[in-house]
Amino acid sequence: MLEADAIRQAILEYVYAGLQLHTPTGKEFRLKSVEPDRLVFWVGTGFPVYLKLACINDLVDAFQQVSVGHWMRIGSVHGKASPVTLDYVLQKHSGGTSVASYFAPVLEYAKVAEINRKRPARIRLKR
Repeated sequence: MLEADAIRQAILEYVYAGLQLHTPTGKEFRLKSVEPDRLVFWVGTGFPVYLKLACINDLVDAFQQVSVGHWMRIGSVHGKASPVTLDYVLQKHSGGTSVASYFAPVLEYAKVAEINRKRPARIRLKR
């Protein structure tokens, strides 16, 4: 499994401000900025959503708990996320905002994860 530093490095190498991606359900969004410590997503009609990259350490820990090569539900919900979902892991780094459906495609674009878009959408880290 990839280490947190390798994931952070891949994000900072591949992802850039203005990059347009799609959520697992097909909604378009773009990255407003990519900073060494956070990402800013531009969603909907121009609403900024922030995510601290310190989340990557918790992300790696969560994937180690579900075991190597296994899928984790993305689980994006508005409100309190279910445990053992990507959204649950990320919400403490986003001020409680649901960001998993935006961060999962970033991980995929950075070539550190793959997404299964069939409902319920799931993600796993590459080895």
